[in-house]
Amino acid sequence: MMRIAVVGAGYVGLTTAAGFAELGHTVHCVDGDTAKIGQLSRGEVPYREPGLESLILRNVSAGRLTFGSDASRLLRGAELMFIAVKTPSDEKGDMSLALLWSVIDQLEAWPEADGKKLIAIRSTVPIGTAERAEARLKNRLSASCEIEVVSVPEFMREGSAVRDFFEPIRMVIGADTPDTADRLTQLHQRLPGPIVTTDRRSAELAKLAANAYLAVKISFANEMAAFAEQVGADYPSVAHTLGLDPRIGPHFLSAGLGFGGASMPKDARTLVRMADEAGAPQTLVEAAVRANAMLPLRMVRKLEAALSDPGRRKVALLGLAYKPGTDDMKEAPSLRLAAELSRRHPGITLTAYDPEANAAARRVLPAMVTVCESAEEALSGADAAIVVTEWSEFRQIKADDFKTWMNRPIIMDGRNTLDASALNAQGVVCIGVGRLPVIPKGLARQADNERVRTVIAERMPANENSQGDHSRGGIGNAFPPGDESNAQGNAAHHR
Repeated sequence: MMRIAVVGAGYVGLTTAAGFAELGHTVHCVDGDTAKIGQLSRGEVPYREPGLESLILRNVSAGRLTFGSDASRLLRGAELMFIAVKTPSDEKGDMSLALLWSVIDQLEAWPEADGKKLIAIRSTVPIGTAERAEARLKNRLSASCEIEVVSVPEFMREGSAVRDFFEPIRMVIGADTPDTADRLTQLHQRLPGPIVTTDRRSAELAKLAANAYLAVKISFANEMAAFAEQVGADYPSVAHTLGLDPRIGPHFLSAGLGFGGASMPKDARTLVRMADEAGAPQTLVEAAVRANAMLPLRMVRKLEAALSDPGRRKVALLGLAYKPGTDDMKEAPSLRLAAELSRRHPGITLTAYDPEANAAARRVLPAMVTVCESAEEALSGADAAIVVTEWSEFRQIKADDFKTWMNRPIIMDGRNTLDASALNAQGVVCIGVGRLPVIPKGLARQADNERVRTVIAERMPANENSQGDHSRGGIGNAFPPGDESNAQGNAAHHR
């Protein structure tokens, strides 16, 4: 068993530290945030990550996992150090390595280091970072200290990080010496899944490329969904057909409000920037990032098409975290939606609710958004609602609840998570993403469905970039001005 140090107590660092401790290694986890270290030392986990708290408590109790705040002397006792600090987006949207270089600076300041030291960068970083870190340390530390810095990128997902650690799809080890590659391979051999050994630069690129590819696939799905809406096709059926092809696969084909979080947007942008600098522009990835940025506006235009004069209305956002299973608000679609709605309709009233992310959301949402403690509170008196995050809790809301709580039961299902057919049958307007809309019941008797679809398609904005007046918009303004009496009776349907 090894003595391992992990620098960084974010969800990646904590999961890495607790995971290797569970495998029997002695692990010391360090973070410069003394308040966070205090929480962890008391057995309090500052993140919502399924299974992580029990994993940490079990290994702290067993004496295999400890926490501290001083990284400067970690090289003395540890055989292996993982650096798992955050590499967030800076003000330009590029990847910031400030925390990583701060760790390197602390290690440089310890002249007594000797012997062979192995440092593995777990964080997602630009290509060539491991080489640069090694060169800096070799220039500063004593000649008796043999330093090697390698790349062991993480592929864990927020909300399933513990499972991803113990059941990895693959593990990547980027080392330029065979002995080090063998040593790290032995460390990971108790975990199932293939181990890819390669050089450092290839390992760093593999992580960026993985997230960039997923970004492209998600944006492809959303572009196809928008196309399906305009030609009267049902995108979920199209996605199911595509997913049955093993060359494509079913994952990441769902249409919605796009990708967010701490990794995918940042990694895609970093890849685009580095590729431009290298003279190999990644036009496909760049287009995917641009397409993703347009999705909030697309949803706002749908809302404008269904609801007259949104600036005088109340709209509820159901879900705030960038995905279910986490409280992470980094680059969450809810932030862009709130900003777009308030920009286009200054008089709008916005409420919001998330089962887990309310506290985090209050720190980053505009002050004009009222964060509520329940879905009922957020929906109370609302003229429309947008499902932003596909929490299972929202699928439990009944049609009668929507009709009772809301002023107008208009639901924009941004994740296709609700049973729209059932809601429509009970008098709730539910408009999904890339799905076939059907006219409200009362009007449907006047024409067959084919004509209804044509009418709706003609009335929806054809160009998301258009700045024209869409006050007549989609579903024919489900409740037009002056028709308040029909607010409980009309419904729209999609399959």
